Amino acid sequence: MALAHGHLPWRTGSATAVVYGLMMIGRLIGPWSIGCVGDRLGLDVGILIAAGVLFIAALAAYLVSRRDRKFA
Repeated sequence: MALAHGHLPWRTGSATAVVYGLMMIGRLIGPWSIGCVGDRLGLDVGILIAAGVLFIAALAAYLVSRRDRKFA
């Protein structure tokens, strides 16, 4: 719920901060690429760019969380 309102929880570790940061970057770039790029190159290209950015953010968040679980 904290992510929906754009606020970080009070107690965040480094991995949690990275995950939240990546998700917020994805939320910022997603609508921009669908709107601005979609107007120029077509809606399907904008959606593909947004999906690519969100996929990279999700993959990075997964790798960070997996790394922290292994060493915790």
